[in-house]
Amino acid sequence: MQPSPDDLAAAVVETVALAVAPVLERVAAVETTLRVIGDLRDRVVAVEVKAAQPADLGDVRDRLAALDVKAAGVPELQQQLEARLVALEARAPIPGPAGPQGERGERGERGEAGDPGTRDDLTDDDLTALCDDLTRKTFSALPPIALPVRMQKRVIRDRDGRIARIVEEPVAP
Repeated sequence: MQPSPDDLAAAVVETVALAVAPVLERVAAVETTLRVIGDLRDRVVAVEVKAAQPADLGDVRDRLAALDVKAAGVPELQQQLEARLVALEARAPIPGPAGPQGERGERGERGEAGDPGTRDDLTDDDLTALCDDLTRKTFSALPPIALPVRMQKRVIRDRDGRIARIVEEPVAP
């Protein structure tokens, strides 16, 4: 029996619909992509229009010129600072003012104690040496005072060049 023309038409429509369905999905995806690309194209055009407009760089140029003027004086300022530093390094240290002394006692008796470090009768017996490190010694006494003394080590060798002894001596000021 032969199929009716309506049945044959329905079978053709169904076959074509099944064959075209993946193509229609891909066409829909392409249309979506084209919409996104269209939006991107509009944004690129807007950026190109902004880039084509001349920018006002006058303020930036003025600031750069001011910085160039300031930078021109830096070497001179550096030389001045170096000269001042050399002058300060060449000066001898200036001691501060002495503190007030205590009152003198009558008939050889001691008066009230003055500020620490102002005793007139300080002797070598009152001093004790404390080693700060290998190159400095600090002497302290009662009342406590601290006098830094620069020390140096000298190596004495015998005739064969071997170390005979090491001598520690104060450095002349």
